[in-house]
Amino acid sequence: MQTTVRVEADGAGVTTAHITGELDIESVPEFDEAVRDCLNAPECKQIRVNLAGVTFCDSTGLGALVALNDECGQHGVDLVIEEPHPRVERVIALTGLRDTFKIEP
Repeated sequence: MQTTVRVEADGAGVTTAHITGELDIESVPEFDEAVRDCLNAPECKQIRVNLAGVTFCDSTGLGALVALNDECGQHGVDLVIEEPHPRVERVIALTGLRDTFKIEP
């Protein structure tokens, strides 16, 4: 399945990354590049990662989200996981990462 990452900035410091497909070993480099560009912008206050269209997330994808969460904390940027697909939300819960992320429906 092809993965797409689309990034939108609202001009007020909030950037949303919309991901569709699979967040796995093949797609994590594209995801990382897109969100790192946002994180390094001086006006960045919040990164929202919309996972509504992600139907599969492997350990590499989870690792990328954890790393992003850590980097956001170091930069004083808020990270929000939006609308995780039920399969992805289950993986997050099963791995004990539910309390690690700020998740919004």
